[in-house]
Amino acid sequence: MKQRKLGAWSLIVILALAAGCTEPETAVPPAAKNIDLLIKPEDRLVHAIEKGDLSAVEQALTTGSDPNSPGSDELPPLEVAARHGFVDAGRALLAHQADIDRVPIVKTREEDGKMIQRRGNSALHTAVATGQVEFVKFLIDNKADINVRNGRDTTPLDIAKNSAEVLKSIQTEASSPERIASITERLSKTNALITLLEEHGGKTTQDFEAKKLEEINGGGILGRLPAELRGKSGDSNASKNPFDRPGNSTKQSENKTPKPDLSLPDPALKP
Repeated sequence: MKQRKLGAWSLIVILALAAGCTEPETAVPPAAKNIDLLIKPEDRLVHAIEKGDLSAVEQALTTGSDPNSPGSDELPPLEVAARHGFVDAGRALLAHQADIDRVPIVKTREEDGKMIQRRGNSALHTAVATGQVEFVKFLIDNKADINVRNGRDTTPLDIAKNSAEVLKSIQTEASSPERIASITERLSKTNALITLLEEHGGKTTQDFEAKKLEEINGGGILGRLPAELRGKSGDSNASKNPFDRPGNSTKQSENKTPKPDLSLPDPALKP
């Protein structure tokens, strides 16, 4: 009788130990079996672009995703496509009325650590900054503003030329052949972008400032003045005295005492 009780208790202990050693199976929600279903609805389009999945991009657009609505990282879908050089996604976005020149409002941290909101970059700025030559061509072919300004008031050509200067300075300091080859390739792309932008009317901020000065000083405000006023305004030797008229010039010259010629010796100073 005692042996039967001991056996029963032993069985209970064994079952208890077995239950303690085995971790209970965690129920996996059906959504976890497909990672795409865990993506927020507003991020599905951007996520599809980042994956390079064109069919998912088209599905998101046809099922209601806004082609201009930024995802959690505050970047519009077209700018994300520009960053990855995903031209086919760019075509799909434009076909669904994406704004090709949109410059979003983004959060950024200032030098003092304060977070502020400011305008970010357009798709063209981002494509130039990341060296996506084919995407830049695609945007230009679809009538993107070649001189669109970003939140720092710079044009795409500003970014390309600044990148070229930085790459040149890094190239002189590079030591390994692999590093030099990588920088040389990036510099070649950047120079190709500079040529491409300039061929389609790209300007730098400095170009626009110089043009404004030229309009003010040359063919602009002064250029629209009558010829007689334009001549007087450009004559640095013209008299500023309103009473100095041609009829008075002779009398004034007669009344003026001639100045001594200091190049000749003073006759009062005898040796």
